[in-house]
Amino acid sequence: MKRNYSGVWKGFAIVFAAVIYSILLFAFKKNFNLASWIAYGYTMVAFLVLLAGVCFQSGSEKAYPMFDLAASGLSCIYFCVQFILGGIAAMAIPDLSTKTAGLVGLLLLSVYVVIVLVFRAGTSSVQGQDDIDGRKVMDQQLLVAEIDTIETFVAETQLREKLSTLRDLLRYSDPLGQTALADLEERIRHNITLLREEAEEGENEKISVRIDRLQRLLAERNQKCRALKK
Repeated sequence: MKRNYSGVWKGFAIVFAAVIYSILLFAFKKNFNLASWIAYGYTMVAFLVLLAGVCFQSGSEKAYPMFDLAASGLSCIYFCVQFILGGIAAMAIPDLSTKTAGLVGLLLLSVYVVIVLVFRAGTSSVQGQDDIDGRKVMDQQLLVAEIDTIETFVAETQLREKLSTLRDLLRYSDPLGQTALADLEERIRHNITLLREEAEEGENEKISVRIDRLQRLLAERNQKCRALKK
């Protein structure tokens, strides 16, 4: 299996850039005072932010490439602003005060952290909703499979046709539904369970009545689902 080393090379490039920057800075910067050290420290933090973004990806970023791209963009913006203000401008000012260097670096880092936290919260919310939707789709597929199983217990042609219609109605109904329809959906699942029991017992009259009831319940669910989404 071929491995992707792009992340490793990007990490080396970031470390190399940080080393070159440090060498040039210490070679040409005169009067390296406390303010300079503070500005330098925040610039190194910006390098570390870039490095962390390359080396450590969350599961949501791997599953959602657009989130990965957005997170990388945020890190790059923070790095560029910090590098320009702290890595270049601050080092070029001979009498930069310690307070100014600290406040600028802290402000940039704080803004970045707040934006990232908000972004992560939104990402988690989207991922959580996708997980819920996935479970709902799977539940519906299981119900459709249950109808297929029930059909194997039924020999009468007319009932098999009604089961086929019921299966299609269930298959093409909205799988996501709404929280307000939870009771109705539970009634549908319960009636499918009863339908299987009646099919196993060969109670054709009850099967026909149960199918009609399920069709009405599904029609009611679909109608209410459309109304709630308007």
